[in-house]
Amino acid sequence: MAKKHQKHKKWLYSGVFLVLFVAAAVIVYLVWNSYFAEKGDDTGLRDDGGSVETVIDSGTDEIDGGIDKTSEVVEKPKVEQYDGEDPNMSESLSGAITYAGVVDESLMIRMNIDQYLEEGRCELSLMKDGATIYNSVANVVSNVTTATCEGFDIPMGELGETGLIEIRINITAGDRTGVVWGEVGI
Repeated sequence: MAKKHQKHKKWLYSGVFLVLFVAAAVIVYLVWNSYFAEKGDDTGLRDDGGSVETVIDSGTDEIDGGIDKTSEVVEKPKVEQYDGEDPNMSESLSGAITYAGVVDESLMIRMNIDQYLEEGRCELSLMKDGATIYNSVANVVSNVTTATCEGFDIPMGELGETGLIEIRINITAGDRTGVVWGEVGI
């Protein structure tokens, strides 16, 4: 009798498992289907790169005793990614010093160039009290849409006394040039 009871118990457990599995599959299907049914085939993008947004009107109108919510399509204006002049069309080069500071007994100087350049030179001059105390040259490295200098790591022993140091980086690429200024306290 015990064997028959165990057989019946196994069959009961497998039946319960099967019911739970089917219920879970139905729930997953319903959630999946409702998620993608709400999205529809419309991606919300227009052919000209702008986007369309559907806005549900928060006001309500009563029609024959029922409430009617209306919706309308509002077109957003096309957003320009960059506002202003294209820096690549400029006759001169420009940029910014993105980091200047002392790390592990070296003065690190990093900069970004606003234009896309495939090659060029960055000439660093460090000045203190109007006198040049250090010079170095690095190559230009191109990024996706801009460029940068390889970077400058100057041993602190080569800079002498501490204090405020002026940074000047001359950028040269082809027939275009530019100067980036900055300062750092060491």
